Amino acid sequence: NAQAVAVAATICSKQRLMPRDLAKETKIGQLQQELLKVGQFIPGYHLEDDLDVVQQAEISASSSFELSSLPADGPTIALTETKAMLVPVSTGRFPKVSFELYTETPTELTCELRLAGKKGNYTPDVLLKSKTLKVQPATSAQKESISASHSASAGYEILTGTNGRMEFENDKIGTAGKTFYSQTVEIDFETSVENDQYAFICLKKNPDISVYCTKTRISGLMSVALKGNHRVNNGYLQQPGRDIGVDTMEFWTPQRWPQGHNMAMQVDPPIKEFGAVNLTNGLCRPYNGPNAWVADLNDSKPTLTLKWDSPKTIRRIELSFDTDFDHAMETVLMGHPYNVVPYCVRKYRLIDALDRVVYECTDNHQTRNAISLDTPVTTDELRLELSSPDSHIPASLFEIRCYE
Repeated sequence: NAQAVAVAATICSKQRLMPRDLAKETKIGQLQQELLKVGQFIPGYHLEDDLDVVQQAEISASSSFELSSLPADGPTIALTETKAMLVPVSTGRFPKVSFELYTETPTELTCELRLAGKKGNYTPDVLLKSKTLKVQPATSAQKESISASHSASAGYEILTGTNGRMEFENDKIGTAGKTFYSQTVEIDFETSVENDQYAFICLKKNPDISVYCTKTRISGLMSVALKGNHRVNNGYLQQPGRDIGVDTMEFWTPQRWPQGHNMAMQVDPPIKEFGAVNLTNGLCRPYNGPNAWVADLNDSKPTLTLKWDSPKTIRRIELSFDTDFDHAMETVLMGHPYNVVPYCVRKYRLIDALDRVVYECTDNHQTRNAISLDTPVTTDELRLELSSPDSHIPASLFEIRCYE
């Protein structure tokens, strides 16, 4: 709000306007665009910047993340509440998904595919499809088959056997020393999605089932749980007693760091919503899609390359990084397990067509980097080389803009 007032005051001063003049249709659009330029988010609007020469460039990436597999290298979490993976999908048939589960007793798992009924919302109030699957514990023969391939060692180890998976778990969730035998459950919802949007793949509450999680974290991808928010409501459902202008809705919330692991999963065919095309769509945070370029996890040197038909004299470059738009901003009084947001790219450098480093940053911790070059660079090519912030978190970028 303060930033909006400041930008409005600047426009009024420069153009000799009264504040009420900004309410006119021709002026309110200018205010909105100026706010978007400095990183503000206005639902339903995207940046349209004719001065940004990146709009004229051919953009290529060294790699792009495709959601085909999230490895089961994290903790196992019991379904003591309904959990879901929030994933971006494009129009068309919904892919098959697989999860790794563990149970000690024969039981059933209900899986649901849900969407938000209103564009831009993240409450899955539309049930698209539901399936119930039988989940069985491993038999003695299966356990023996898996155990035969196991050679004991200290620490955390996963070995694939002929009929499942055996894990010696030393995670901090109260399962130390326990042996798990998992099975892979494939879900084909056999339905289609009509619009590009986020979908909720829900695993309904069943305390007899545990699901394997992953250490991998991806910009624009997250897990949530159907649980109460004690700051807002005593239960998981907000249901006003009368018409007071407040929606009835469920609370689907992520766990605080360092918990809140994504569930390990396989996706077929892969979800390809993390490409470099997102860099110029005028949105610099997840909204109906990740809106970020995300490098492949195995890319040792994530690089974006901009090429122009003719040389450009670039004076200013603006970058928008992911400082965790997926989780709600919290007060520092609650305490945090990290000093820099784990998703944020710390190191990067910009290189021109002659392989000259025009700018380098080695300790970034901010969302927006506005770079004014001491000496403008004239080039028909600009490369942005980034370092992945963590072995389990690939480099990502929401936006790159260049100005002459």
